Amino acid sequence: MYAQVVRPPEKVLALEKQFVRLLIVNMSQVDVGRFDFDFDTTFAVLVLNEKGQVYLRYGGRDSRSAESFVSLAAFKTALTRGLETHEKWRAGEIQLPEAGKPKLSGSYPFVANIGNRRCVHCHDVASGKAIELFRSPDFSPLRDIWIYPEPMSLGLDLDPDDGARLRNAVGGAANVGLKSGDRIVAIDGLVVHTFTDIQYRLHHLSPKAIKTRLTLEDGREVELPLHHGWRYSDITWRRLGLRLSPSAGFGGTPLPAERKAFLGLDENGFATEVSFYDFPEPEGSPLKQGDIVFSVNGRTSSSVIDHVSLYISLAFEVGETVNLGVIRNGERIKIPLVVSEPPSSDARIMDSDAKGGRKGGGASMGKGRRRGMVDE
Repeated sequence: MYAQVVRPPEKVLALEKQFVRLLIVNMSQVDVGRFDFDFDTTFAVLVLNEKGQVYLRYGGRDSRSAESFVSLAAFKTALTRGLETHEKWRAGEIQLPEAGKPKLSGSYPFVANIGNRRCVHCHDVASGKAIELFRSPDFSPLRDIWIYPEPMSLGLDLDPDDGARLRNAVGGAANVGLKSGDRIVAIDGLVVHTFTDIQYRLHHLSPKAIKTRLTLEDGREVELPLHHGWRYSDITWRRLGLRLSPSAGFGGTPLPAERKAFLGLDENGFATEVSFYDFPEPEGSPLKQGDIVFSVNGRTSSSVIDHVSLYISLAFEVGETVNLGVIRNGERIKIPLVVSEPPSSDARIMDSDAKGGRKGGGASMGKGRRRGMVDE
């Protein structure tokens, strides 16, 4: 997608030429307070005016893929809506939120350290933000780690080629009258144009919110309930997820319902196919790529989390031994696993917190608080 934006087809290039284009390749001293977005994404575009007020954000993703909502069609739609919004702003027809408070990316110690040695990437900013979050005195993992929640958790199945338009409405979204083809134009009065805008607005909702107001293109307004756990998603791919302490030492993809059924597993239970592992012990990994982990100490599900490695990070303490139920080559076996600190960030997150390497830098809760919170 990046190459297609730099060397776009003629129709997209004609739109791009109506903007002052700025390509940022080093995030070392960028004002991430004013130009805020999801720094875990692979590709991001902000359309804004000369006062630093953001018209729209483009380039978001969900846990399925880095390019779930990135396409030339969606990019063209975003640029078109950006131009339309600019004309309305110049004509005084719309009001925009003020630009965010200035905050340089280099104010995060993790980012400053990297910036002294190499180019800073967006995911480095995500790591810096995660470390700052973890060190906050009122940090609560089960409350605070669910950043940029996925609209699908509210039943909003959005069209990848027009991320503000519903491809389908399910669950709570269908119950309030939303349907295929509906386009969301505002959330709680704040304008949205893209999937990324919608995700950004959901991210900034109060943790205490129990509903949100959607305004549709046809003028309808609906109140969408925010059910318990709506923010929960697979964050194991995020820098924040990689830094959680303790670490399960492995990760992978939760199996779809049909494959769970084929294997005789609970449709709503754990089932993660191991795709990577990073264990600190000298003897190496007790798991193999392709293993399917379906239980932890005999527990096969959690009402809060469906990803096994994330469940381990939130439910156990460093040094505890858990017994994993694993399917390997069609056979069900038990494998003991010692829960450890996250590996050195040089191993999995590109750079350490400080020169010379610092283990972990992750989030942890006090002993005894974990298991009851995720075993509901």
